[in-house]
Amino acid sequence: MFREAAAGLLILSTLDAAAGFAAGSVELLHQIGAPTSQTASGDLAGGEPFQSPTPASVSADGRYAVFLSGATNLMPGQRDANGLPYYPGEDVFLADLSTGAVTLVSHAQGQPATAGNQESAEPVISADGRWVVFRSSATDLASGQQPSRFPPPLDEDVLLYDRVSDTTTLVASSLREAPFFRNLTISADGRYIAYSSDAGDLIPDAHPGGNGAVYLYDRTDRSTRLVSHLPGAPLNGPTDGAGAPRMSADGRYVVFLSSSADLLPGQITGFSAILYDRTTGALSLVGPATTADISADGKVIAFSQGSELRLRDRATGTTVLVARMGAATDLFQRSYTLSADGRYLAFLLFNEISGVVYPTPMVYDRISRATIPVSRASADLPVSADTPRISADGRRVVFAGTGWIAGQTGHTLGVYLFDRVARKTSMVSHAPSSLTTLGNGDSYSPAIAAGGSRVVFLSQATDLVAGLADLNLRQDLFVCDVAPLDNHAVTLHPPDAPSFSPVADSRGSSVSADGRYVAFERATPGYSRGQVDVLLYDTVAKTTVLVSHVPSSAVTPAKGESFLPVLSADGRTVAFYSNSRNLVPGANPGGAYGLFLYDRVIGAVSFVARTDFQFGASGEKVLPKVSISADGRQVAFVSDASNVVPGQQEHDPAAIPPTHDVFLLDRDSGVITLVSHAASSPTLAGEQNSDTPLLSADGRWLLFTSVARDLLPGLISDADVYPGAFLYDRLTGALTLLSHPRSDPSTVSAVFSAPAMSTDGRYIALATAATDLDPGVDATGPGIYLYDRAAGAYTRVSGFSFVGSGPELALNGDGSTLAFVGNNGLIFYDRVPKTLSVPLPAGADQGSLALSADGRYAVFSTFAAEGLIPGLIRLPGWGGSDVYLVDRITGTLTLVNQWQGSPVTTGGWAENPHLSADGQRVVFTSQIDLVEGDYNRQSDAYLFRFDGGSTGGGGPVTLPPCILFDTRRPADGPALHSNVARVVKATGLCGVPATATRVTVKVTAFQGTGKGNVRLYPGDLSKPVIGILRFSGGQTVTATFDAPVAPNAGTLTLLPFVAGNGTAGVSVEVDGYTP
Repeated sequence: MFREAAAGLLILSTLDAAAGFAAGSVELLHQIGAPTSQTASGDLAGGEPFQSPTPASVSADGRYAVFLSGATNLMPGQRDANGLPYYPGEDVFLADLSTGAVTLVSHAQGQPATAGNQESAEPVISADGRWVVFRSSATDLASGQQPSRFPPPLDEDVLLYDRVSDTTTLVASSLREAPFFRNLTISADGRYIAYSSDAGDLIPDAHPGGNGAVYLYDRTDRSTRLVSHLPGAPLNGPTDGAGAPRMSADGRYVVFLSSSADLLPGQITGFSAILYDRTTGALSLVGPATTADISADGKVIAFSQGSELRLRDRATGTTVLVARMGAATDLFQRSYTLSADGRYLAFLLFNEISGVVYPTPMVYDRISRATIPVSRASADLPVSADTPRISADGRRVVFAGTGWIAGQTGHTLGVYLFDRVARKTSMVSHAPSSLTTLGNGDSYSPAIAAGGSRVVFLSQATDLVAGLADLNLRQDLFVCDVAPLDNHAVTLHPPDAPSFSPVADSRGSSVSADGRYVAFERATPGYSRGQVDVLLYDTVAKTTVLVSHVPSSAVTPAKGESFLPVLSADGRTVAFYSNSRNLVPGANPGGAYGLFLYDRVIGAVSFVARTDFQFGASGEKVLPKVSISADGRQVAFVSDASNVVPGQQEHDPAAIPPTHDVFLLDRDSGVITLVSHAASSPTLAGEQNSDTPLLSADGRWLLFTSVARDLLPGLISDADVYPGAFLYDRLTGALTLLSHPRSDPSTVSAVFSAPAMSTDGRYIALATAATDLDPGVDATGPGIYLYDRAAGAYTRVSGFSFVGSGPELALNGDGSTLAFVGNNGLIFYDRVPKTLSVPLPAGADQGSLALSADGRYAVFSTFAAEGLIPGLIRLPGWGGSDVYLVDRITGTLTLVNQWQGSPVTTGGWAENPHLSADGQRVVFTSQIDLVEGDYNRQSDAYLFRFDGGSTGGGGPVTLPPCILFDTRRPADGPALHSNVARVVKATGLCGVPATATRVTVKVTAFQGTGKGNVRLYPGDLSKPVIGILRFSGGQTVTATFDAPVAPNAGTLTLLPFVAGNGTAGVSVEVDGYTP
């Protein structure tokens, strides 16, 4: 019924990225193919749905752009661990739009490729492109910074970066609790910086007033002055404070807002715009305003209040009304910009049509007093737009909106460019094939260079650049050269830092006994809600197959959620839950959750039974556990369905929610048995829930818990709300209550956590309220007992304090070792000498504790990570649990979730470990990006290889060194050219058999014409990279790799990258192979 003859199986994908593993290495399980250098790195603000739309800041000549990004692979060698899972910390980057080079601005002091230890924000570049001012919560960017006193972003500094020297200077810092710094602005030459802050200790002996103040910093003498000061009192600020500064290009004039009546004589009630003259130190009233801006030459001030927008000539003191909005619109968010000389003002005119307010970009000419509307597709068609930004000469205006081009196709938000002279509007964010076709995603937050030659903008579109593989599904930064309206991507990853992790969660769930097969679940890339798939990874063949596929195609996922896979010990059978309706024809027409089985050999999926969520201790929804015998024949599961077996009856058919029962499926016969049935009838389900089934390896013994009190005749309970532990014998059908007082085997004593069982079913560990099960121990209080089924005897191992839930329990294969979490930490009990180990001072997260078959290794996850490993380094700002592997023979403790290959560096957020029977493989899930190539900042499934080798397939065979390839040989020459791949035959030569799956090769690079690297691939460039050998010009460098070869071809591929499009010599020597 459930097993069929073996048939062909189509492989979904081949993943060879993690090869040549060192001992203690971490491998990313869910990967995509190797992208090229023309791949958007993206995730500018750390990913959906919380993307920052902050526009880039552009130098006057349009060459340099500074922007925020949460991407961790924007530049070569980038090391970036700030932020949190799903919320990557934003860093400041500087792009040279002429060369394409990207520089990390907010880097740790003296470490150009290492991001600061916290995130940064609000970067602004000087007009000359040399200086960048920004604010940051990081404390390792510049000299003089103090350690964080409050969590980010409550503790920030203002910093100034010099592009020429690649150094950062501290501009402003406060010891005040949670100071804010905002509204950063910088002069054209980077000498002056104006900003607002509520910190009261930035200037010695100053009293800046309440609710914030405006400051001006001078880079040349590193002095700070209070801009918003009272007349004649340069160190004293007004009562109600000030903010929102804007500065002229030369840094002489600063316009800001204040509502303080004591700042200037004659200031009216409410907010006003105030002008500060740095040369004289004088303040003057501009007028009532809630927003204000100043032209680059300092001659014209634009300001608004309510629905009125005005311009003021600083020299003459005259003010003109530019526009009065047709709708009652408050322009508190400044929706206008000035040309450099203040002649032209680009602004949004808000008009109300049928009760809806529509904004229209306009350009006002201060000389002619004329207002020019931006041309659009139809004057009768309501369109949308955001803040227009004008070039320095006032000719060009860029803005985001919809519906501005006649005959345009596409309905996304687009970026448009208006030429005031030509009176023409063009589409910037267009597809390469058409100037009137919008990209396939929203484009927004444009900025324009002062000269009007370039526009930079953010976009979620993936089709703006021909040939660009945009795999990150997040916003990227693009630059448009205005003359040809040609777009280029700015946020490209370097050639040697592609991303192999899709923008989707994955979760490690189960591993076969020999560690060869790993089952995991993955969400569909692109945040497709409700689509989760189950996959099976072969660590030897390096292949991944889709488990939850439709019957007609092994590579087409079934629609819906498939998750929580459990593997049989032999790795052939995968049990998993799914609500899919097209996994098995006709099996689940209602789309309810059900249990399905996958047979790896034949590649087929079968339906077992419907089941539904249970409710956990905190009310959370959980699905019940599944257990499989070692050979996959017997499957124990839980279901709330009332028709799993013929004639099934429920104790209370109207119960809401329905009760959950334990069943046992024999896959050979197709017979399902109701295990948790009432003693009165084999088809009458027990009166209450049964759960946590656990099978012995041979499938004979089934251990489970139940709250039902009618499973055996005459049962009574001493704790109705807690379950008891039962053992079922599949061969005889006998059921035994394990948790009971020694004197009364018919009274159910509560168990407080899931019991554990040895693989042969002889030994069972349980944490129970019973106190007298061991006749040799006079004990009070609940205890942990080890039950010997053959002898029928209990041994009390330890007492425990019960708080909320009982201790985690784990037994090894023959029951000789019991691991549990006691009051003082993790403890091991040896059954033969009956000894307890010294407690390891760590707890274990629920469900995380597991033992290897021989009891030597234990894996667990815990929040109590400090002090377990000497010299442990925790990444700043990160927390959560870590996964550890204990070797009881050597007494060593190994950090499993190692960051970037460091055995003592962790960021936490690791969970759900699963241990292979030999203790050499740990499957786990981490929300931190642990390895190169994983840049998605989401949950990913990982495989930790304790011994570093490959599982199965026979051990490695050593060969005498033999040259497979050498560019110095005429047959292999000449030297490899940059970005030109060369295929090398690795099998059938030098003693390597044609059937070899892996080879041990020594790769040497020599005579490189410049700095570069050689990347090694299995077969072709569609597979992820095996390893990278880096070198400097003229340097000879050698490295050894344990490399998989391409199936059926036995080949490797070399791909060099050499600076200046140069060349490098390469040789490949083979020293061994794996059958």
